[in-house]
Amino acid sequence: MEPRYHVRREDLDKLHRAAWWGKVPRKDLIVMLRDTDVNKMDKQKRTALHLASANGNSEVVKLLLDRQCQLNVLDNKNRTALTEAVQCQEDECALMLLEHGTDPNIPDEYGNTTLHYAIYNEDKLMAKVLLLHGAAIESKNKHDLTPLLLGVHEQKQQVVKFLIKKKANLNAFDRYGRTALILAVCCGSASLVSLLLEQNIDVSSQDLSGQTAREYAVSSHHNVICQLFSDYKEKRILKISSENSNPDNAVIDEITPKRIRDWPNTYTYTKALGEMVVQQESRSLTIAIIRPSIVGATWHKPFPGWVDNLNGPSRLIIAVCIGMKK
Repeated sequence: MEPRYHVRREDLDKLHRAAWWGKVPRKDLIVMLRDTDVNKMDKQKRTALHLASANGNSEVVKLLLDRQCQLNVLDNKNRTALTEAVQCQEDECALMLLEHGTDPNIPDEYGNTTLHYAIYNEDKLMAKVLLLHGAAIESKNKHDLTPLLLGVHEQKQQVVKFLIKKKANLNAFDRYGRTALILAVCCGSASLVSLLLEQNIDVSSQDLSGQTAREYAVSSHHNVICQLFSDYKEKRILKISSENSNPDNAVIDEITPKRIRDWPNTYTYTKALGEMVVQQESRSLTIAIIRPSIVGATWHKPFPGWVDNLNGPSRLIIAVCIGMKK
């Protein structure tokens, strides 16, 4: 993304020089505009409006707009005057062009729209103005980068936050199938990874090579980011556990390893669980420790529901503790 126009004086005629440098007195400029085609292009297919907008000559822009010049003319890079104003961070000129109806969604030769350039410049105010004037928040450039994906790729955290608040699609992906989360990991940005994990984002999404964001973190030895994924998983498990009074098998499969931790089997798990209950609750409650491995080796359940825990150890412990069984 080139920062500004490259202009040589010898390439410009009288009107285009006046538009670029803006040193012509207003009355002379008015006469010049009266006697000249205001939409005339230079060798780079740039109009006076392109040059004045790119260099921030708002007075010239205003005069050209008053003469009803064409707004959406494309230069040799397929850019409008508005694209140049945004790219060069000439906000006053950009605002005038938007108010006169210039289209903010015309892509340049790289597929970038005005919103892409505002995000690249980390210009949150301009991004807000563009969205208010109809800029497409999910437009993709030739690399299939949306403004959000571009912001993550360039590690522009403030405008990424802004786009998240504006409901940009967090699960959009680029030409390689990389989501915002994968891009954040590949950039090694722990702060962006943390920000994205706070949102409702698909952490299991794979790119075209079959890699997830966490797998990239592990293979790249991003230890801080790996810890963020571990913390995220733990919080998710706790949330699922608290919100599901009757969880399905998939939820149980995810929760169980966290609950059992390093205990290798039912025998040691129930032993540790019983000891923990005795330690924590023995002062105020009657304690019943029921360990399936001690009930007796049998091919049959002790009674219906034991294996599924419908009437198994947890229910029996609760029943004894509240005085329903002894």
